Formats: sequence, C-alpha cells, structure tokens
Amino acid sequence: MHVTLRTPNFATSAQVQTSQFSDLAKGGFMVIVNDRPDRESDDQPLSSELAGEAKRQGLGYAYIPIVPGEISDCDAREFGDVLCAASRPAPACCRTGNQSQKLWKRAALLGLLPH
Repeated sequence: MHVTLRTPNFATSAQVQTSQFSDLAKGGFMVIVNDRPDRESDDQPLSSELAGEAKRQGLGYAYIPIVPGEISDCDAREFGDVLCAASRPAPACCRTGNQSQKLWKRAALLGLLPH
C-alpha cells in the first residue's frame, strides 16, 4: 500500500485492506477516511469491515462514499470536519485515491480545511 502525504493533515491512498490497518496505525495515522461506495467492485472490503478493523486497531474511521463526479458541498463539509478533528494526518482512500483528492480540493475551495 502506498500512502501519499498531500498536506500536513491529509494523505491519499488507493483502496486499503483490513490487513493494512496495523501498518497505518504504526505509521502514526489516527483516522482513516473511506471515500469509496460499498460494492463498487467485488474485490473491495465493505465499509462495515473496515470500520470494525479500524476499531480493533484503535483508529478512527469515517465513511464518506463519493460517486465519481457527484461530490457535494455536504460531502466536503463532512470531510472538512473529519480533517479538522484529526490530530495527525488522515489518509483518505478510494479505488485509486483520485476521488479523495477531488474531495479535498472541494473542501479547500469552500474554506473547510484546517489551517
């Protein structure tokens, strides 16, 4: 798994697997943001599985499913709230990391991100 640090409080990643949460916790991350809608493909874990593993690893978890091309201001506000509450970088993941990056840009344009 490759996590790309984009800002001091935001990183992106392609789809994470439950087996990778231990490494994320050891890497200093405190919360995982899943931007991928459940059942987008057959090979992805469900949000409930990711949430359960996050809890077992002592990580926070946020589920903000984004359909490509349909990011709303409400999604951006929820995302901004998660990043503002995180004391360390929060990796956001989707299939490739692109939708998570777009969500961050939308939140930034709306002035919803921590300074």
